[in-house]
Amino acid sequence: DIDDVARLLAERALPARWAGHVHRLSGGNPVLAKAVLADLPADTARPEALPAPTLAIHLAASRLAELPDEVRHTLRLAALAAHPTPAL
Repeated sequence: DIDDVARLLAERALPARWAGHVHRLSGGNPVLAKAVLADLPADTARPEALPAPTLAIHLAASRLAELPDEVRHTLRLAALAAHPTPAL
């Protein structure tokens, strides 16, 4: 949760006000929140400049590559939909 992210920031002497942004980037996943902070450039001054976690991108890409073509196609459609639903 966002309090866990705030603790991670405090451990790294980073501003607590970044918690919401890091939480959104990581989807609330603590492993991804740590990955976001691990990829943090030393000169980052604002949370909007935080990179998407490289680990998450590679993990998602490798998992997607293992899926059948028709499943990947459906996932692409869902990702592009403004309001995806299970019926999609």
